[in-house]
Amino acid sequence: MKAVGKGTVESRGKGRWRLRVSVTFDNGKQMRVDKNVECRTKTEAKARLDEWRLELLSADDPRTARKQAKKDQTLVEYLEDYVTYCHDIKHLSPNTVRGYRDIVRNRWAPRIGNTPLRELTPAMLDEHVSWLRTKGSVKTGGPLSAKTVNEATSFLSTALERAERLEKVDRNPARFLGSVPDSNREEVKALTEEEVIRMKEVVLGHPDYRFATMVTLALDTGMRRGELSGLEWRDVDFEKGRLHVRQAIAEGSVSDTYNGKTLEGKRPKSRRSARWITLPPSTLAMLKAHAETQYRRMRYNGVEQTADTPVLGDALGQPYRPSKLTSDFIAFAKQHSFEVTLHGLRHTHASILLKHGMPIERVSQRLGHESVDIT
Repeated sequence: MKAVGKGTVESRGKGRWRLRVSVTFDNGKQMRVDKNVECRTKTEAKARLDEWRLELLSADDPRTARKQAKKDQTLVEYLEDYVTYCHDIKHLSPNTVRGYRDIVRNRWAPRIGNTPLRELTPAMLDEHVSWLRTKGSVKTGGPLSAKTVNEATSFLSTALERAERLEKVDRNPARFLGSVPDSNREEVKALTEEEVIRMKEVVLGHPDYRFATMVTLALDTGMRRGELSGLEWRDVDFEKGRLHVRQAIAEGSVSDTYNGKTLEGKRPKSRRSARWITLPPSTLAMLKAHAETQYRRMRYNGVEQTADTPVLGDALGQPYRPSKLTSDFIAFAKQHSFEVTLHGLRHTHASILLKHGMPIERVSQRLGHESVDIT
């Protein structure tokens, strides 16, 4: 006679719950099994848990119990579990985890998300990829770019590789999904030197005093969005005229970060992303003026400016959120007719340096690229 524990019920989002129980067999072997269910309330989920415990009691051995857990798992349920694995075990960046959740919700949940994991076939996935290419946009119902589709298929294949190792599927049905050719890929636009001068002049009138500093730094350093948000005053060396990129701010839901907040500092993107960047005298002067303005505004609010204060911090010393950097820049660029994205300022910085003869190796180091090939 085996024993089945009381089990637990965990929320997995709106209307979704994970049931988890521990099973002990006559030979002393123990096993924990999970099952995902859809219920309106936690009370309903607990009732489903009791029903499942009775089913497990009738199973003869661990393999039967394991198959019972596998049998009912759908594609979207497995992928949600895989994202949790990426967060809890692989400890991936909150930005990456958030991107994976979006892929599950927007690319694989529609149409085939409720398909039992073991019933997936290469033909079924191939047909779904064709649908993504023609009608897969959640917002418009139109086609998705090749880049977006390839990101979705790459994620699925990696996730199902793990399912194969765990014997949740006999073989990975996404193994044979090839890359979609990207014939219409658009190059990221960069500004000309004349446009850079105009942007630096116009941005000085922006109502948020931090915004002008952010845009100037992006143009003069090529830093990434998260790196700009994560810059602190301890990282600025005014004597040597340089700054240190040693962290980036990641933004995500409380469930995706690791500190229980929606913002979290993390190591830069790659090994070479931790770097020193020299600054032109005009940028150093702007930073000194910005530091004084920030000091006065923080002091007015009874807050002390310290070495830990974000360079782009507000009047209370709070970081400039990466998402707000982007939304503020989109509005600014639209208002003043600049056809460039915030990330395009990074491309602008690189293109101007290369135009003026800086060796590509140095440009690559300045941008924090892992290799010159990326540059």
